[in-house]
Amino acid sequence: PQALVSDVLSRKLAARSLTIGENYWPEFKDAVQKTKEAGGRCGLRVSVVPTVKTAAGEIVTSAAIRSRLASGDIEGASKMLGRHWSVD
Repeated sequence: PQALVSDVLSRKLAARSLTIGENYWPEFKDAVQKTKEAGGRCGLRVSVVPTVKTAAGEIVTSAAIRSRLASGDIEGASKMLGRHWSVD
């Protein structure tokens, strides 16, 4: 998280804030806390939003949405997004 926050978000993109889910980067232990700490060191405000689940109880993640789009499940992706998906 430190390199992503300091090198990419803060330096290259000049981001001032970042919003992440409480299940952000599950492969890394304490990723949410470490991201918040790294953000604090770079002057980047990190906000954490609670986990969102579908009516069926499935956790909504960007990976799950991308997976649905890749497999052609546009309806499933749209339900997770709460709107029709689009590319700007």
